[in-house]
Amino acid sequence: MALTKCADCGHDVSTEAAACPNCGRPRSAAPSVAATAESSPPPSSSAAAQTPPAIWPPPQPVSGTQPTTPKKPNWFARHKILTVVLGLLLLIILAAAAAGSSRKNANGSTSPPPRGSAHTRTNTTPTHPPKSKPKPKPTPSLTGPQQQAVESAQNYLSEGQGFSRAGLIQQLSSSYGDGFPKVVAVFAVDYLNVNWRQQAIASARNYLSEGQGFSRAGLIQQLSSSSGDGFLTSEADFAVDHLNVNWDQQAAEAAKSYKETGGGFSCSGMIQQLSSSYGSGFTYAQAQYGAKRAGVC
Repeated sequence: MALTKCADCGHDVSTEAAACPNCGRPRSAAPSVAATAESSPPPSSSAAAQTPPAIWPPPQPVSGTQPTTPKKPNWFARHKILTVVLGLLLLIILAAAAAGSSRKNANGSTSPPPRGSAHTRTNTTPTHPPKSKPKPKPTPSLTGPQQQAVESAQNYLSEGQGFSRAGLIQQLSSSYGDGFPKVVAVFAVDYLNVNWRQQAIASARNYLSEGQGFSRAGLIQQLSSSSGDGFLTSEADFAVDHLNVNWDQQAAEAAKSYKETGGGFSCSGMIQQLSSSYGSGFTYAQAQYGAKRAGVC
């Protein structure tokens, strides 16, 4: 490897190097003006005028400025009319889509989210088969005695006298009544769908219509006693409380009944008979009213 001198800076340069490592001058480039002037005679005026001397390194552009090249206008600037038309079409499409979406929301319908989206939900609610309606219980076939007992019970209830469950069973099974076996009588009464409270109301009305004069306590006792109608106490209470009874008037009727028996009651004796728990069971005020209305006091 041979060394040569750089024509510009005089630094040693390898013959295999492409440029001077000190100043960067290419080995194949012409020497600078200063080196040329030293090594060659001055050119003639005509040659100097025709060929300018080569300058190394080439002049650099002024700092802060870059060479500019004219920019090509974009597609929208070159097609203004078509751009306006496309923009109008896009606005029309967006307006139509918004109107369709509001119409769906007004009708209460929503479109399901696309599959695989983040809003897709998996229905984890277990599905159950629809429950079947319970089948009505088959009507049991009646024997001859059962059918007759049912018809007899229906006849008693249709008379409007008012029977309790115990009283109707007694009427069907008693030897003084229909004489059915008690098991048949019980079957007939339970076979019928009877509203026993309404039966208690009917019985209470019958007692009040007889004109004997019942107090509230006495009427409940008559309806619920085993020697009376045999209703449950709750059924008797319901019947009496659902009747609009004038208990003062009932006390007056009871006083008249006692007077007609010829017992010869004094004023205090009549009041005692009407208000006593062993008598009619009226309140003291009701007993006083009844005694006066009967002309005893």
